[in-house]
Amino acid sequence: MNATTQINYLRQVFSSNKNKTFLVDALTQKEFSYGELECLSLQAAGFLKNLGVQKGDKIAVLLPNCFEFIVLYFSSMQLGTVIVPINPKLTSKEIDYILRNSGAKILFASESLHREMKSLLLDSGTKVFFISPSRNTGVPTQPTRPTQPVQPAQKDFFASLPACKNDGLLFENICDDDVMLIIYTSGTTSMPKGVVISYGKIIKNGRVFSDAVGISPDSRFYNPLSMAYLGGFYNLTLIPFLSQSSVVLDDAFNPASAINFWKNVIKFKATALWLVPSIMSALLSLDRGVDGENYCKQNVKLCLVGTAPLSVYLKKKFEEKYGVVLYENYGLSETFFISTNSRRFSRNAGVGKLLLGCEVLITDDNSKALKPNERGEVVVRSEYLMNGYYFNTHEPNNKIESGLFHTGDVGFLDDEMYLFITDRKKDLIIRGGINISPKEIEDAISQHPLVDEVAVVGVPNELLGEEIIAVIKPKKDFAPAEVSSLCKNSLASFKIPQNFFFTKEFPRSTSGKIQKNKLRELFASKGA
Repeated sequence: MNATTQINYLRQVFSSNKNKTFLVDALTQKEFSYGELECLSLQAAGFLKNLGVQKGDKIAVLLPNCFEFIVLYFSSMQLGTVIVPINPKLTSKEIDYILRNSGAKILFASESLHREMKSLLLDSGTKVFFISPSRNTGVPTQPTRPTQPVQPAQKDFFASLPACKNDGLLFENICDDDVMLIIYTSGTTSMPKGVVISYGKIIKNGRVFSDAVGISPDSRFYNPLSMAYLGGFYNLTLIPFLSQSSVVLDDAFNPASAINFWKNVIKFKATALWLVPSIMSALLSLDRGVDGENYCKQNVKLCLVGTAPLSVYLKKKFEEKYGVVLYENYGLSETFFISTNSRRFSRNAGVGKLLLGCEVLITDDNSKALKPNERGEVVVRSEYLMNGYYFNTHEPNNKIESGLFHTGDVGFLDDEMYLFITDRKKDLIIRGGINISPKEIEDAISQHPLVDEVAVVGVPNELLGEEIIAVIKPKKDFAPAEVSSLCKNSLASFKIPQNFFFTKEFPRSTSGKIQKNKLRELFASKGA
């Protein structure tokens, strides 16, 4: 395989699909073909050149989900610059850290950012360019007077681009080993950490995953995940592109958008869904109609699930209501996809079988390899591992040792080499010297019909080391004794939570995951 094999594949996708629809904007209802994306990405690449951007420079993007975001991804790829996506929901402190840590030369930010955020951006030392995304229906605030050189705000970003010129090859400045993007994820410390990703690894992993799952060029995905993370960009933009299929782009999912979820799926004729457990839970709680059920049963041909653990109860309830089969997959920002289930496999179990190019070892605390069906840490050897953490001062880079990546997840491989993830290593509760799985307890509690979501954590206990508590988000009020009774029927006595607490909302990361570390802090004094 030569140095540009995967880059050549990008060129082939564009050349073979000029007139085919690639993206439908759910808000503006505009459609964009592969050919239009190609032309606009080249125009935007010319625009970046005029701003003095060169190969290897960092381009930060602080935008909501919009077609401009996708164009900036691909224009960066045309030039060989490194894109640094930033979620607008992050705190000012986190955004400032990412800009300074990445050394971004230029930032594209939404014109509608509030004044305080604009002041921070303009003081960061990064050259800022404000734009109004075409899907922004609100009235943008007026830009503050810049303290750093800043391009004027553009109401129509595309109208400001130079004419499309393509005198050479598409992606002519890049090769597989070049860095494509730096994605910042939630760190175990207070600051995010930047995962460095190269072209060849992410493209090949996407192609292998697409082949394993059997994604068809006729598939139309619905994308309600933030483009600032791999879920929105990699899972639901780049992989559909590599599969030569199409995408319906919507706002990043929030409780309010749950009401219109099925309306947009139906209106724009999506045939493939890629869900996360929090979205599934919200849909089950809020969907009172039958339109989504009827449409799924007749039209949704593929339904994938990833990014967070999926309880057996939630999987069963969703499949029963919507008449689909959920295929769970597994991967991390640092590894891309490691395994997946597929219609092509004889079983639909755990998080599926390992992808081509991936190897998994299950090890004990002494790094000794364990046998099939024995639980231990999931350690990965893969062709697709990240390059490392960028300018890292908080997170150790020693997760990769001798080509092996220590995921921090606990699981096992069964006799047929299906992978099962049972817990996060740091989430395991050690009570009286016994390792206890929070997920097992969560699965048991989830069976109560009035439980919307549940998180089980360990809190300090002088006698036992840790005690178990369960934090429940109920659909409506009910007595804790009901859950305790349920646990007694399905769990060993030493696994039953000492206390049950109720909450209206869980603390969550910007990617929607429940922050168990904050639950431990909140409920430590209320434990046993």
